[in-house]
Amino acid sequence: MKTKIIFSVFVVLASIYFYTERRRNVDIRPLQLYALSLEPCSQSLEKKRNSLGREICADLPVPPSDVAYILNYRTIDNEYKKYVLLMYLKLYQKQLIQYHQSFDVRESPFFYYRFSRRSDCAKAFCETIGENFLKRKLGPEFLPAYLAIDYIRESPELRHDSLLRSHVEMIDSIQKVQAAFE
Repeated sequence: MKTKIIFSVFVVLASIYFYTERRRNVDIRPLQLYALSLEPCSQSLEKKRNSLGREICADLPVPPSDVAYILNYRTIDNEYKKYVLLMYLKLYQKQLIQYHQSFDVRESPFFYYRFSRRSDCAKAFCETIGENFLKRKLGPEFLPAYLAIDYIRESPELRHDSLLRSHVEMIDSIQKVQAAFE
């Protein structure tokens, strides 16, 4: 009896592991196209409001199913990180222009919502910037889009990428202009 329980637990854990295992052979092109053409905040699926009643754009739209598959099952290499970070750089840029600040990019409570389709991008962002297992699965307590800039600046292999660098420079110039008017 004890052997059957141990074997059953092993089979369940092995099934979970193989079901959630990331694969290198997943084509990244749909994620590339999605990230390059993404226009955050252009059509908000859920209207969130701040304390003044103004609508805010706090998260990315729900990605199409082929992009969601890549976000959930492709190996997290530098190319994967590049396009996930690009999406959040674009979101942060829009938030800076519209609201002069960044917002938490997850549904609350994230532990509950992390398994929904709406959280695929936030989950990929946590997996990309997380320093340890727990941070990769749940992220920090507050997960704003500007953490993409911090991660890029600390990552030598991504810091020199021309696409990411151009977006970081755009955000830096927006911040300088806003600081001049304050």
